[in-house]
Amino acid sequence: MPQFLRNAWYCVAWLQELGEEPFGLQVLGEHVAVYRDSCGEWHALDGRCPHRFASLAQGRVIGDALMCPYHGLQFGPDGRCVLNPVDPEGQAPDVVIRHYPVRIRNGGVWIWMGDPALADEASLPPESAAFQPGYAAALLYFKVNANYQLVIDNLLDLTHAAFLHGETLAAAGDVPKHDFSMQGNVIHSDYRIEQGGVMPIAATLFDDDLCETLATMRWRPASNLDLDVRLHPLEGSNAQPLHMPSVHYLTPESENVTHYFAAIARNRKLDDPAEQKRMHDMALKAFTQEDEPMVNTCQSMMGTADLMAMKPVILKTDVAAVQARRVIAKLVKRELREEAA
Repeated sequence: MPQFLRNAWYCVAWLQELGEEPFGLQVLGEHVAVYRDSCGEWHALDGRCPHRFASLAQGRVIGDALMCPYHGLQFGPDGRCVLNPVDPEGQAPDVVIRHYPVRIRNGGVWIWMGDPALADEASLPPESAAFQPGYAAALLYFKVNANYQLVIDNLLDLTHAAFLHGETLAAAGDVPKHDFSMQGNVIHSDYRIEQGGVMPIAATLFDDDLCETLATMRWRPASNLDLDVRLHPLEGSNAQPLHMPSVHYLTPESENVTHYFAAIARNRKLDDPAEQKRMHDMALKAFTQEDEPMVNTCQSMMGTADLMAMKPVILKTDVAAVQARRVIAKLVKRELREEAA
């Protein structure tokens, strides 16, 4: 069975893209149903009704409870069955399904998949500039047909951008200098191009053809990353600096499928619908037509979700990805040890 870090926050939706209806997805191989009660509070329950295992995400919200669409059993925010409408006395069975802590952060809905008593708001991703006043963010969601750690590898080693994203996220041929550091379990993977071309996605936002590019990537367990990209004018230029913060939240659906929630923002042309669409479409192309097929192919060629079992060649620029894998392995091992105690 795949081993995931359970005591961690995982993004399950962009808040602004949700309606009033419940929704469901698989997280860490488990079905989850998420709904908003009559007071506007969000809740997450086991996605399967324990009676005949119908999908609770296809049910309806009744007050503060979620009603199964099959036989009408209703479950409260704590997972307890509160009503059996087909019982002559309305007597609910004595059953409690799993419930998950829910929080809102950076425009996303987050759930804690582990022990609810250990849910720690301090371990949510930090507030991102991408969602602050003075920035306009394009939101994306898609699935990657690969293990989530391969997607983390891809994001922590941005040297691939010069070869894979020459039409979208990088100026073709501009290979950056790399710097790595760790602060506790937080991985810092930073890149610098002292003088290079302007990445295509920023071409309509920056006034010169050349710039200095700084890209700082941060990874936090289990699978949440934020990227801060800054374009600075070269000496003698009158161009204005450009700031493009982004977030990349990865939620494993299963061993070989990953939910990918991304937001990429800018601090220029905030109220320009054409620019918003251009940025969204170009980022979507980079992620779904360039990154996803490549990572998917790597997964298929490997034939396993265990990269290290393949004894891969390790490059100097792999240090961030390797360290992230070690942190995940350490935390999962500790979690399993504590569960067994």
